[in-house]
Amino acid sequence: MVAKDAKTVTGSYALITIGDHEKRMAAIGRLCPMTEVIRCDAVDGDYSLILLMRGAASDEVADFVDSKVRTIDGVEGVDICEVELVVEHDGQNLQPAEGISAADAPAAAESYAFLEIDKDCFEEVFEQIDALESVVASEVARGPYSLVVRLCGSEFDQLDRVVDNKLRALDGVLRVRQSRIIKKSEM
Repeated sequence: MVAKDAKTVTGSYALITIGDHEKRMAAIGRLCPMTEVIRCDAVDGDYSLILLMRGAASDEVADFVDSKVRTIDGVEGVDICEVELVVEHDGQNLQPAEGISAADAPAAAESYAFLEIDKDCFEEVFEQIDALESVVASEVARGPYSLVVRLCGSEFDQLDRVVDNKLRALDGVLRVRQSRIIKKSEM
């Protein structure tokens, strides 16, 4: 199914809800420098922040979330998705503007899509999602979502169309939550 580009990863996503968005920058300032945090993104949608965290065991991640994340002022909720497998894409699927290579083209728009997939359809859905041109990473996960997908494109409207017309339309996809990544310059 995913053999050649796949690698096993020990880590988890923390999908964080902050009630007062004014407190988001302070939360980012506290969380991003922590050694347990691999990636920290401010997002819009159902969540406020997405953390990719180190952690070899569920209890390590739970301890970190309980002692460090939930104690930050404004944090109202945290959902955890444990990563089982990551498939990185080499950029060949991306279509940058004419005259710009995929490696040189900064993504103007980035988004996460969190998918709940019927387990009987998982392999087929995964293969179809993996082939989409805007997909730059696919991560098999445990928790409220079975797949975490990172999308890149020239604009958010393009990514919204991918989510609405391609991801949601797949047989076996039960639920999709999209979170657009907000760059610091947009905050």
